[in-house]
Amino acid sequence: MIKQSISSELRAAWQAELKACDKRRTSLIRQMKRARTSGNRRKFEDLENQYWATVPPMFRPRTDPATPWSPDQRYVGLDTKSYGPVEGLMTDGEWDKTIPRRLRNERGRRAWDTVGRWQAVSEQEKRNIQERLLKSSDVTSYVLVELLRGLDREDGEFFSKIEIALAEKRRIGFEKLKADLIGYRFSLNRSSTPGQPRHTIAEIKEIVAPTRTITLQVFRNMIRQFKVPHLPDKRGRGSSSCRLTGHAPR
Repeated sequence: MIKQSISSELRAAWQAELKACDKRRTSLIRQMKRARTSGNRRKFEDLENQYWATVPPMFRPRTDPATPWSPDQRYVGLDTKSYGPVEGLMTDGEWDKTIPRRLRNERGRRAWDTVGRWQAVSEQEKRNIQERLLKSSDVTSYVLVELLRGLDREDGEFFSKIEIALAEKRRIGFEKLKADLIGYRFSLNRSSTPGQPRHTIAEIKEIVAPTRTITLQVFRNMIRQFKVPHLPDKRGRGSSSCRLTGHAPR
């Protein structure tokens, strides 16, 4: 019960901070528009500086021609269940690690994505889809359009990958946890210290996977694999790492 309470408090505090930072950015944008409309250039520049301070350095305007991030990275937006729309940098192939190996090709990725989207649709939406399909562009429409296109093409491979994706979704390994770690890494860009580490590895585990059975060492390896910024571990019997492993540090 104590561990569950700690997890809930951590998640609630993180969500509250992200929401507050989003609200501040929205307010600054609104004030900047008013300052520009009124012709108050000094106030506009001051507000603009405040706004860019809420954005990670890698995404701020640069006065030199240097590339703000490494050439093997690209700017990506994710629509996450935990944090809503988030943005960050991702290397080519990194997202593939959140997909089962058997589905890491063009059709397999489409099948995995289609199954995931379809599972997010309510039963009521599924029943009403025929009425809305031609005039809607929501998730339900996307799923049925993909299925109908596969039927039109008689694309047997696509549907065989759907079968694999359904089985993998039921079995589900570490793929979802890896996707959640990337979502958390991107969420740091919306914090009060944009792009900077805010939690220890044990605390990150409490935020993204509080009920998941996984050793701390395996979780550390995932943190390193996806380059998730984190604070040094806390020491002492009352630390999160002690609660996570059930042992005091030696």
